[in-house]
Amino acid sequence: MQYRGISFITILLFFFCSAHAKSDKFRLIYTSDPSTQVTLGWNAISGANQRIYLDTIDHGQDTSSYWLSFKPDTVIEFKGMQNCFLQLKSLEPGKTFYVVFVDDDWVSGRFYFETLAKDLQRISIISGGDSRNHRQVRQRSNQLVSKLKPHAVAFGGDYTLIGTSEQWQNWFDDWQLTTSNDGRLTPIVPTRGNHERSNEILANLFFIKEPAFYKIEFARILNLYTLNSEVSIGGEQTNWLTKELVNDKSPWKLAQYHRPMRPHVSGKEEGFDQYQYWANLFYEHDVNVVIESDAHTVKSTYPVKPDLSGDEGFVIDTEGTVYLGEGTWGAPVRRNDDQKSWTRASGAFNQFKWFWIDKSKIEIRTIMTDLDADRVSELDISHRFTIPKGLLLWKSNGEELVLITDDSHQAPTIALSESFHQVGD
Repeated sequence: MQYRGISFITILLFFFCSAHAKSDKFRLIYTSDPSTQVTLGWNAISGANQRIYLDTIDHGQDTSSYWLSFKPDTVIEFKGMQNCFLQLKSLEPGKTFYVVFVDDDWVSGRFYFETLAKDLQRISIISGGDSRNHRQVRQRSNQLVSKLKPHAVAFGGDYTLIGTSEQWQNWFDDWQLTTSNDGRLTPIVPTRGNHERSNEILANLFFIKEPAFYKIEFARILNLYTLNSEVSIGGEQTNWLTKELVNDKSPWKLAQYHRPMRPHVSGKEEGFDQYQYWANLFYEHDVNVVIESDAHTVKSTYPVKPDLSGDEGFVIDTEGTVYLGEGTWGAPVRRNDDQKSWTRASGAFNQFKWFWIDKSKIEIRTIMTDLDADRVSELDISHRFTIPKGLLLWKSNGEELVLITDDSHQAPTIALSESFHQVGD
């Protein structure tokens, strides 16, 4: 169905969840075309007749004024929660949708989300993973996400330590900090990590179809491939990836998965299967950036191609793939003691990556999250391609990594700026 369109209206509201909330742990999930499809998830604590109200006009908590009402498609009892999911399809691209979660006795605060315009000129994406142990680090990172207002967070797995009900409930409570002060829900693109013991966990908590690998098209700019390093890499998964890449004509291609091919921590095992099945595939089909997690350290590489004569099977090549990672969204940080000749920079601290992507270039920044997030200014959604005052950028080998291409889809070149710094200091 098509939804009536209006111009974007910015209304600053005091947004809160009541201490007596009948639903909580709200989540917005991308698994398909974010121009027309989203999945809404939430935990029903109590109350009958769970439903949401939706409109392109902001009616606050006045549910009688909302145009559409939906009941959840699916309710899954898992990890001590009643996980309700609603898949919205055939949404109108480039619109803001306001949403209220309701049951017979309770009305939530007003949230909103955006669908991507088909002719979107630029995309902001945050990537990272391994949020396991240290809640304060995880909470700071999530607060920063809410202030930077990315179009999506590509999350690389290992959400919790051992996946108990308490740990998952805490994780979703902390994820609420990614919601901005005016109620904007931050979309997540989930990846399975090794601490998610089965694909069932992503299916039950994020409504991800098994075997939990998929592609998302971000307008006409970027295709993001979410892969699953915790199942068989050869066979079905690589066959699917090959077929997709052969037909992929997008300006930029990114891939995310959990376990790195060549971790930058000496105690971690090498990703031999990933190397065998994916490294040449990435190179031959111009996958520009690969985002890895798991090792709990920080790295960025020069563009590389697989070559068995090279250092751990790679050599620097201007037409190659840049590998980024490796986690540190709250898991214990490990020493970066396994650098390669093709490592551009590495470190050991809590961080995530921040991408600005248009058809001609990708800008990649490493955001250090060991700081008081309250010091960072919150961006207005219309100025999301701005570095806010107080944000801490990594001071190593350049403030940003820039990949540049042209309309003929030639291999990207690489450029570095001069230094990382804390903005406003």
